[in-house]
Amino acid sequence: MQKILNAQTTFQWLFRAHFLKALSAYHFPHCRKKIKGPLRVQIQTINGCNADCLMCPYGKSSGKGSMQVMEDELYTKILKELERSGSTLNLTFMLQNEPFLDRDLAFRVQKARELLGPRTSIAIVTNGSMLTVKRIDEIIRAGVDFIDISIDAYTEETYKKIRPGLDFQAVTHNARLLLQRRNNAHISVRFLRLPQNRSEEDSFKRFWKALGADVRFCLTTNRAGSVENFDQIRLTESNNFRKKLTILLRGFIPPCHDPFHSLNVLWDGRVILCCHDWSPRDVIGNLQENSLSQIWSSHNFNHYRNLLMNWRWKESQVCHDCSVVTDLQENQRNNTIPCFM
Repeated sequence: MQKILNAQTTFQWLFRAHFLKALSAYHFPHCRKKIKGPLRVQIQTINGCNADCLMCPYGKSSGKGSMQVMEDELYTKILKELERSGSTLNLTFMLQNEPFLDRDLAFRVQKARELLGPRTSIAIVTNGSMLTVKRIDEIIRAGVDFIDISIDAYTEETYKKIRPGLDFQAVTHNARLLLQRRNNAHISVRFLRLPQNRSEEDSFKRFWKALGADVRFCLTTNRAGSVENFDQIRLTESNNFRKKLTILLRGFIPPCHDPFHSLNVLWDGRVILCCHDWSPRDVIGNLQENSLSQIWSSHNFNHYRNLLMNWRWKESQVCHDCSVVTDLQENQRNNTIPCFM
């Protein structure tokens, strides 16, 4: 257990250090070549999901038609280019989908481990509904480092409101099974704070902590304007120091830092500006047509980074409707900036 916690802590500090390097690479012109590629990559090897969650636009945006799977040739090309860049600290299998719908997920994880080596941590974010003994053992043997299960509720009644179509008893059973068979993999359970589950937060934390899981609490976003019922499911944090500090340091820190260190790749090779861009509206390039380094350093990508750095995010189609940056604007309008004197 201590080994797992140390690995998680080491990764977090490494990522923070490299994030500052990535951010400075686009703030000062003479530092543009500091990093050759993304620190973090989210990849969609299949474009489907088996859930219809309250806080997710899947279904309305996808139409739930036939699922498309990433071709092996494209997947291998992406891994080889990440290997050449030598920059990637984390590869996450999850982008607007349920990754375990991909029958070849364990093979893909194994291939990523072989090509990217131990320096790159490999993570999977899942709803947990498709975990079986066989698939758990396969994915653990393949070399996954982190598995994050989204549960969001302590009781079955609340779970049905948030994640209709999934079986609460089956998912919690699968999560416990994963904890028992994880070997050296780090397992976390996620709780997205919503009005529907706010009374269950403490019980959820106590229950899963006792079983040996890390517990992650998150606030929902409007998925860049894609969630129609956002006003009914949003919670706001009072005295959010991070947001206030970002406003105070405007001109040095962008309202969103993801495009400075992350790359989001859809099943067909399209690279999108934001993982929440479900349409998608802001497509940076396509890895079937261009190399990773070409896209990462492209004028198009740097255009959006410069918009964010100069707080001109409204000129981006996807950033314009994003609750993350609009909340920052609201805090600024209300002069909710911390006093340090």
